[in-house]
Amino acid sequence: MHSGERKIWLTYNHKEEDMKLEKAIDLVDQLNDEGFDAELYKGYSGRGMFGRETVGVSTDAHPQDAAKITGEDFRSDNLGLNYILY
Repeated sequence: MHSGERKIWLTYNHKEEDMKLEKAIDLVDQLNDEGFDAELYKGYSGRGMFGRETVGVSTDAHPQDAAKITGEDFRSDNLGLNYILY
């Protein structure tokens, strides 16, 4: 890891992997390009994470729509009328 580079843990494809902030930013860009509202959500602690925090993407895109756009599956939770993908 380079000096100053930050590691963020993200539950991805239902297993834990080292996830970089840049991947979350790419997801935001992809969803925005498809007409969905999406923004970074830093410091999210989802169900079953036992207080561990991660970066997520808050969006109005249904998780299945995000999977179709990216070709990848994400864990998700409801945030009122939106979802968080992480």
